[in-house]
Amino acid sequence: MKSHRVIIWTKSISDFLDGNVYGIGVQLYFWAQTFAHHNWEVTTFTFHESFTREGIHFYHSTQWGRLEIIHEWLSVLWNLILIRPQLIIYRGAGRTVLPIALITKLFKIKLILFGASDTDFEKGKELIVGGSHNRRMWQKAVSKTDYVIVQNQYQKDILQYNYGKVGSIIHNIWGKVDLPNLKSSNTKADVVWVANFRKLKRAEWMVNAARSMPEYNFILIGAPTKRDSGYYEDIEQESKKLPNLQFLGKKGFTETNAIISQSKIICCTSVFEGFPNTFLQAWANGVPVISTVNPSELITTHNLGVIVETEEEFRLQIRRLIQDVALYGKIKHCIQNYFSANHAADTNFKKLMDYLD
Repeated sequence: MKSHRVIIWTKSISDFLDGNVYGIGVQLYFWAQTFAHHNWEVTTFTFHESFTREGIHFYHSTQWGRLEIIHEWLSVLWNLILIRPQLIIYRGAGRTVLPIALITKLFKIKLILFGASDTDFEKGKELIVGGSHNRRMWQKAVSKTDYVIVQNQYQKDILQYNYGKVGSIIHNIWGKVDLPNLKSSNTKADVVWVANFRKLKRAEWMVNAARSMPEYNFILIGAPTKRDSGYYEDIEQESKKLPNLQFLGKKGFTETNAIISQSKIICCTSVFEGFPNTFLQAWANGVPVISTVNPSELITTHNLGVIVETEEEFRLQIRRLIQDVALYGKIKHCIQNYFSANHAADTNFKKLMDYLD
């Protein structure tokens, strides 16, 4: 009989299973998968009818429109009474965590807050929609939460500086992923870029690289965003002009993972990131990364790829990494050693339980 119950407070796992790939949904899916593997009763939420999959219980939740903020508070109270969990997990910045933080203290339930982006703990810079009042609710929630998980040293430092709290660094995890058989060989590429199409992701670096290196094949994968919808369309139009650049748009998680497994290099050209799940997809498949961000200096410390600062350097390193067979092989070997020691789901589950104790 399962005596431990956890609520993973999100609808993003359900969205992930529907094919909507976001970093938060991927990570929370792997955490739900891991808790279920360790014999916890796992509950999360969905806009669909309630269902159970892989030992994860998805409870139906509704939207209340203008009364949504009232519904959030009532929903927290109702679900804690109904499910009676020992633990709640929330990831990323949002106002909903405030009622969770306050009511869990009343019920003496542990809440673990997972940071997602480096800006989550930078006051005034949090990526939260809905105005300054939502940002203030988030800040209040962080101040009331006892257990905070961060992804890198910068997040840990900024959390302590702004909130006086000592977070625990637990790297993103990687669970079981099935790889489909891709029907088309056209999905094989030398260089792959995966991200949502926002201007700060700088997808134009890939377009320019493909234009300057016609001997290599490039792929762009990602969904449009409401904030930068025109940017998605601009990159798509530019991509159509280049025979060696495929603009695939939005793809499901397993298909994206399969494409990555057949590539030589994964690229990150963002202005900033927390810890991209794309890195885990790459390293789980033994693929080096070329990146403009270096979370916790992991890439340079463990030789997992190459760090670049400028667009010119980005193009130069693509050529170098593909052409230098010895360098490429050395990096792949380092990836295999690092990944098994730092991102295995069961290893990080133990770290999480030790932190709670």
